[in-house]
Amino acid sequence: MSVWNKVIGIDKIISIFGEPISFHDAMVTNIKYDGLNACIEINCEGFIKTMSKFDEKYKNFKDANIEIIFQNISLFQIDGGYGFINELFIEKNNDVFVAIIESCGLKFICKQIEIKKVSVITKKGEEHNKLLDNFLKSNL
Repeated sequence: MSVWNKVIGIDKIISIFGEPISFHDAMVTNIKYDGLNACIEINCEGFIKTMSKFDEKYKNFKDANIEIIFQNISLFQIDGGYGFINELFIEKNNDVFVAIIESCGLKFICKQIEIKKVSVITKKGEEHNKLLDNFLKSNL
């Protein structure tokens, strides 16, 4: 069984992408840490552009933003933090998760991981928004 199945809210990602994703070429855009919990925001535009070269299902997406919460942190390491992600690794050791975001220098040891929010922009939706904007501008 994949460790991703133990992540709360992973169904939000699976419902969009069909599987848990590695976040390769995505970008960490925001990090908040309060001493107990950390929230990272990831922009997936780079991931989508890369994956659309290999898999047709990604060609319909333009962008996605994902918010991940790491709860009850016992270790928070940051060396840089923002920037492109090479890979997001998650392991489960006993009762804790170890999460490493390669190339951003982020490492968390925590009790729980939750996919809090997933927002997606599709190319079809973008075209619809352009048409709506043109319509609204033409009626001013």
